[in-house]
Amino acid sequence: MTILLPQTNGQAWPDAELTIQAWWSAWAPGASSFTAVGEIGRLQLRLFEDMTRLMLQPLEPAPANAIAAQPAAAVETDVEGVAPALFDAPRGEPDDLLLIRGVGPKLRHLLNSLGVWHYSQIVSWTPSEVAWVNAKIDFRGRIQRERWQAQAAELIAAAKAA
Repeated sequence: MTILLPQTNGQAWPDAELTIQAWWSAWAPGASSFTAVGEIGRLQLRLFEDMTRLMLQPLEPAPANAIAAQPAAAVETDVEGVAPALFDAPRGEPDDLLLIRGVGPKLRHLLNSLGVWHYSQIVSWTPSEVAWVNAKIDFRGRIQRERWQAQAAELIAAAKAA
């Protein structure tokens, strides 16, 4: 028996039946070939037949309009909180966000991509803006736990004192 599978780019699978039977024998040792014994065997056989039918049916591509792009406004409303003041680029020299404990290179890159470049931005966040940033960086509560705003305020004070 030769079966053409979509997963093999249309190439023939000449010993598909033997492979399936070998798999079935290993998976359901109480069954001889495709004949199962008792209720458990019938359930296993039905499961096997469903799995085989699914494996052998051609895959249909998703319609072009199946994944419609959501407008940006709809995406923003799904995120809790309100977006803080964000910049496309730093205003002057960007602050070293790596000096905030809990912010590593990846998180700094993510914050920069959101538009966060300066300690002053972080210090000025309201609770609603903190919730928005937490949701965007996918670390709920991290800003509060690691006291980013207090750390940013200390870094600003240290820079002014220097």
